[in-house]
Amino acid sequence: MSKHPQLAFKMVTGTEAATALAARLVEESAFFQVTPLPDDEYEFAVKIDRESLLVDPVDSPVGEFEDADFTIMDLKELAAWYLRNVGYDPVEDDPSTQLEVLRALCTEMLAIDRAGGLDSN
Repeated sequence: MSKHPQLAFKMVTGTEAATALAARLVEESAFFQVTPLPDDEYEFAVKIDRESLLVDPVDSPVGEFEDADFTIMDLKELAAWYLRNVGYDPVEDDPSTQLEVLRALCTEMLAIDRAGGLDSN
């Protein structure tokens, strides 16, 4: 039996995507290793029992988005919810994002998730 635990791997392209995944792994207190590679690629490794954390939130099964009361959340809380569930921080992309715009976007994303996603019939 190997002294090293089995690992699961995921390749990520782009600093923003790598940062989002690293943040999600830290939030979950998961041990991980990231290796920067050429062409803005990053290889993530986690213990095999935490492999589910490597799944992109947008690829998660329907109903996987967290329920939340967006009406009482501030901009920072909404951005954190969006990052955890969708995979990126829209306020980081556009710092001029207004509270009500992000609130509507979160509401829409949760409704799409609950309805089966964009590709559902």
